[in-house]
Amino acid sequence: MIRDFDQLHKYDKLFSNKWNLREEKTHEKDILPMWVADMDFETAPAIEAAIKERADTAIYGYASETKEYFEAVCKWFSERHNWHFSATDIVYTAGVASALVIGLHTFSQKNDGVLILTPVYHKFFQIIHNTQRTLVQSPLLHTDDGYAVNFTDFEDKIKKYRPKIFILCNPHNPVGKVFTKDELEKMAQICFTYNVMIFSDEIHGDLVFEGKKYTPLASLSPEISERIIACTSPSKAFNLAGLRSSSIIISNNDIRKKFKNTIDFFGYPKINLFSLPATIAAYTQGAAWLDEALSYIEANRDFALTYLKQHLPMLQVHKPQGTYFLWLDFRAYAMSSKNLEQFLLHTAKVWVNQGYAFGDDGIGFVRMNIACPRSILQKALQQIRTALATLPKKTVNK
Repeated sequence: MIRDFDQLHKYDKLFSNKWNLREEKTHEKDILPMWVADMDFETAPAIEAAIKERADTAIYGYASETKEYFEAVCKWFSERHNWHFSATDIVYTAGVASALVIGLHTFSQKNDGVLILTPVYHKFFQIIHNTQRTLVQSPLLHTDDGYAVNFTDFEDKIKKYRPKIFILCNPHNPVGKVFTKDELEKMAQICFTYNVMIFSDEIHGDLVFEGKKYTPLASLSPEISERIIACTSPSKAFNLAGLRSSSIIISNNDIRKKFKNTIDFFGYPKINLFSLPATIAAYTQGAAWLDEALSYIEANRDFALTYLKQHLPMLQVHKPQGTYFLWLDFRAYAMSSKNLEQFLLHTAKVWVNQGYAFGDDGIGFVRMNIACPRSILQKALQQIRTALATLPKKTVNK
């Protein structure tokens, strides 16, 4: 084993949002934080070594992309995901969220519509609101097997509201769906029929479980790759979110030029010095670590599903196909969003993301991060079980 994923760390010494803000945000000192989308694991040894080597130079001036960086990104996606693009297609940004803001400013105007599939990553709502665009929502169908695209509604919303941009999240945060090739092709076909640009947030693309396959949207055809912006990053898969690095893949020369012009116009943050060696190490020497981490997270997923089935059968959850989230359905317990939030914080003492943050279709759900040592996951589930046992019978919908 490359790393001991069961190891507990002194998280309060890490300047960690997840761990250091517990008491300030929840007023509970001993609460278990299962919310922020990062891991509680040490990253790959090669990444650690690369960052230390760069730090040891004691020269921390401005940085620029190198040939090694571009080659590492191209090779990783070519060999790991059969997605082929050139170095000139890559645009570095300080995170995928920043890239989405840049994209909305570049390819839409104030009040233009932006389409999303809900429930979805809460920052999509914030970005659309903050850039003064108009939110257009197409709810995913909640089926017995998980979630599916409602293609009739998807196309109807485009016909009615004429959005300029569709933001796709694949793998999907928070529900853990990995879209199939057929689903991706159909969404692209509909969008292009009505001249809707696609921003494909694929930040969780390397976090897909056994039996499922991540298909980069741009890899489907040259025609698709020329009409989309694809957002990638090693941050989720290699636990590097604090380095603020993403590789935006834009094959169309005109689109890429306009995108880069907006970066220059707004003076968006330049390259994080340590993100370059970290990205190179991740994509050239991190595969074995990632495979082990993914296996561990998958085992966490299976452990949690078994626990819930045995001890909390009313707490519904679909088996996620990717990401490191569980999307837990608490609706059978008949609590308002506010009451559910307070109940989990102060009775169960487990800090999760509330479903309402992911849109109205997320009300009654919560998102739990399971990229943590199994002992923490087990403790969180036990605390939820103990807390639910205290509820009066009348509050439960049978």
